[in-house]
Amino acid sequence: MRFFMIYPNQWATGNKPIGIATLAAVLKQSGHAFKLFDFTQFDMCEGVGDRVVGEQSLEFKRVTNPERLPKRQQSSIKQVLNKLLEEIDAFHPDMIGVSALSDDYPLGLVALRHLRQHFGTPTIVGGVHASVDPSGIIQEPCVDMVCVGEGEGAIADIGQRVDRGEDISSIPNLWVKTPEGVVKNPVRPLIQDLDVLPYPDWEIYPEAAFFKPFDGHVYKYGDVEMSRGCPYTCSYCINVELQEVYRGKGEYHREKSVARVINEILWFKKRYGIEFLRFWDETFLLMSLGRLEALADQYSKKVGIPFAMETTAQSVTPRTVRLLKKFGCASASLGLETGNVDLRKGVLDKNTDNGSYVRAFRLLREHNIRGVSFNMIGLPFERREDVFDTIRLNKILETEAQSVGIFYPYKGTPIRTFCEIKGLLDKDFEFNLLSSPTANFITYTRGIGSALKLGGLSGEDLVRLRNYFSYYVVAPEWLWPLVDECGRSSEFSQKLGQALFECLYQMKFESGARENSQALKGDKKGSDLTEQSDDLAVNPRSSLPPWLAPFLGMCEQDKEFGRKFLPWLMALWNARGQVSLQESSQSDRREVCEQSDEETFNRGGQLPRSRLNEIRKEMRKIAKEDAFVLLSEIRRKE
Repeated sequence: MRFFMIYPNQWATGNKPIGIATLAAVLKQSGHAFKLFDFTQFDMCEGVGDRVVGEQSLEFKRVTNPERLPKRQQSSIKQVLNKLLEEIDAFHPDMIGVSALSDDYPLGLVALRHLRQHFGTPTIVGGVHASVDPSGIIQEPCVDMVCVGEGEGAIADIGQRVDRGEDISSIPNLWVKTPEGVVKNPVRPLIQDLDVLPYPDWEIYPEAAFFKPFDGHVYKYGDVEMSRGCPYTCSYCINVELQEVYRGKGEYHREKSVARVINEILWFKKRYGIEFLRFWDETFLLMSLGRLEALADQYSKKVGIPFAMETTAQSVTPRTVRLLKKFGCASASLGLETGNVDLRKGVLDKNTDNGSYVRAFRLLREHNIRGVSFNMIGLPFERREDVFDTIRLNKILETEAQSVGIFYPYKGTPIRTFCEIKGLLDKDFEFNLLSSPTANFITYTRGIGSALKLGGLSGEDLVRLRNYFSYYVVAPEWLWPLVDECGRSSEFSQKLGQALFECLYQMKFESGARENSQALKGDKKGSDLTEQSDDLAVNPRSSLPPWLAPFLGMCEQDKEFGRKFLPWLMALWNARGQVSLQESSQSDRREVCEQSDEETFNRGGQLPRSRLNEIRKEMRKIAKEDAFVLLSEIRRKE
């Protein structure tokens, strides 16, 4: 069989999806042909991507060796689709597939609709999105089959039956259109011994999938998994649905052996010269301490290259963080989600208090492991002040990078069903994305607004808060009124944003930044400077912190800009002692947060805690029941 796979990614560069690479390896080891068309090699976003946006939002350092980044071909969507047609025509596939996350699916659907106008080749859609929304995807005229769940066994069966000319409509995991209707086959048991899988085939990927910056330096990246399946049941995560799909089909969380993990990485390191690794395990520290010790010992002796991973706050302990350091961990990402514990526990059904994050990020900082937070804004029932609770918690934790997305209720999640039931979902927003993806093909979480009907936060508000989230985290709170003015349509606003970017970039990343910011700390020096306000008006450079130099430079170059914003800056500086959150008190607040989390530190949302507990129970009920049945019953009653 000749299989042509489409990976419709535009946003995330430098990644090699493990699932696609493993499918390619499974087919090739049985003698089949596999070709990948990776949209990542083309730039249809006019240079906008995860790296550029990350730099502009103060999430990432500027790259010091950009020459190592492969050039992506500047193209229009029409040009890329024509290129896709050419490659399919030359390859003569027996089947065309799309593997997509929910964020990539709109672009994948555009590709399939275009292909169906030119080829009658059978099509199949797989990946995470297909696994949680097979009924939606199979309705598309351009889709002939859907693969639900892990696809290694299914694609091996497809290859074998296609070569034999046999019917494929009874293959487990597949939903297949037939003249009699859609055949919905059950999923097969999960592969319990992951060691039986071949090494993922990286030969299918273009050069753009290998290089990515970390902390301002471009490395040749590798993508590895040690395990599959997250056992947690957070309301916003598709794992709740996948656990139901595979109920009774074997253990959901499975691990490769230590020997297999080490040998696989060594093979990739030798063959590709990998310099940095990304582990894609959903909860890296879910493993036993004995396994972690064995991996840390073998990895440090035989592999010895830095890596990044994701885990939970509760899993970061004095013992595990010491092993992570020995292991070679350079960066740990933790899902903070929101700074409001009521929203985190009630709406998101994530039972983690803020004190756990304080302890985890402190341990990471003490062991020189970069601490990264994942944050969501625009949650159901969230207010603007709740977003700033999340910003303040990041400041207190001293997170080194903040990944921020506008909340999107993914299909297959309990929170989506809840939003549908409560009438919170803006289905026109989704329909517009699926029918015509945005010009830059940006994802649901980095798109043009919110999929929810939110009373207190507009789509424009959320986009601005997302774009300038890290500005608020880095800036002292007295400067926030100026950050509030960034991102608006006026020329002054754009200049202000650029000036503040240069100031805050210097404060966060450049040498001596921590020392330069000391002028913000300490009441004595602050009061002295307040008394010198007349001198500051004449020569503001004399006493203001050095990191504000780019702002003052803009005022000197553009007199009108200076007349508008310099008096405002000086007024904010002189009044900074009245701001509620002083930089000097952050360590005290960390201590309070750690010792007496909910009662002392956390502010409630707009709903009483009793109501949030009810919502939490509703989420759990939805997670245990068939969401389609539940929605049908509610709509029938209406």
